[in-house]
Amino acid sequence: MVTARWRSPSRWVLGAVAGLLVVAIAWFGVARVTAPGRAVRVLSDAALARTAAGDGLRIVAWNIAHGRGLARNNFDGGDRDVRARRLERIAQRLARLDADVGVLNEVDFDSSWSHGVDQARVLADALGMPHRAKQRNWDAAVPFFRVAFGNAILSRFPLGDCALLDYPARSRWGELAGGKKRGLHCVVSAPSHRFRLVAVHLDHLDAPTRVESAAMIAKLHGADRLPLVLAGDFNTGPTGYPEVDAPAGGTALDRLVAAGLHVPPQVTPTPPHFTFRADAPRRVIDWVLVPRDWHIESWQALNTRDSDHRPVMAVVRPAGEVRDPH
Repeated sequence: MVTARWRSPSRWVLGAVAGLLVVAIAWFGVARVTAPGRAVRVLSDAALARTAAGDGLRIVAWNIAHGRGLARNNFDGGDRDVRARRLERIAQRLARLDADVGVLNEVDFDSSWSHGVDQARVLADALGMPHRAKQRNWDAAVPFFRVAFGNAILSRFPLGDCALLDYPARSRWGELAGGKKRGLHCVVSAPSHRFRLVAVHLDHLDAPTRVESAAMIAKLHGADRLPLVLAGDFNTGPTGYPEVDAPAGGTALDRLVAAGLHVPPQVTPTPPHFTFRADAPRRVIDWVLVPRDWHIESWQALNTRDSDHRPVMAVVRPAGEVRDPH
């Protein structure tokens, strides 16, 4: 009788597996160590120069959710062609808004789930926006897979003095693993005025982390005597708004308003005001905030399902700007 004897995996198989693991860990480590050098990028293309839209400063804020639409998982949302068509629809929507400045959240710069497309570049080119700034929140890679996404500012006016706002981390381990929510601020040089614009995306899970981040943003107010404008996904609203987690001392929005910023007059929100989720909106978490002495001429959330957030469009007038009677 012949008895089959169990054989352990050969040494070369174990060596290959160990080698691949070492390569993956090294690849990941290099990506994380070099990530700070890629955190902020500012680009200009004079060939895309545009004229101003006209009366008032037009600002749009939109969390485009990686171009995945209403899917709840970044790996969903369709194949390359489906995502490309959705990104084209996002560009068409933004073109109809004809904004002077756009702040976009959850923009993929080089992520495997969106097939490595630099969505900020695609949108800037489609809109003819000559100036763009990109800021990475998450930046990590292993062989054959990369995640790189964050905030973007698209502008028809020059952007300068762009810098990272390094918010407090809710989880130190999460920050080390890939990144965390951060902010981007730039000086926008419009023809008649200059202001500092912050692309905001605050933590979606933890109210105290949002409040700490808001305190960091508030320090910019008046720091260089430039008006401060905030736009983006704040993941909260003022105390009293629907589904707002209001800790003792107020929400992140409350703190920013107390610091001298200004939101549209509080109303009892109804579905046309809500920004999330786009398919069944019940909350206002996406905002444009301006200095208290600026005038908000209009503020609206726009109905679209090409993201799980609805875009917000604000037409504002800086202090001292005279309205054209014509």
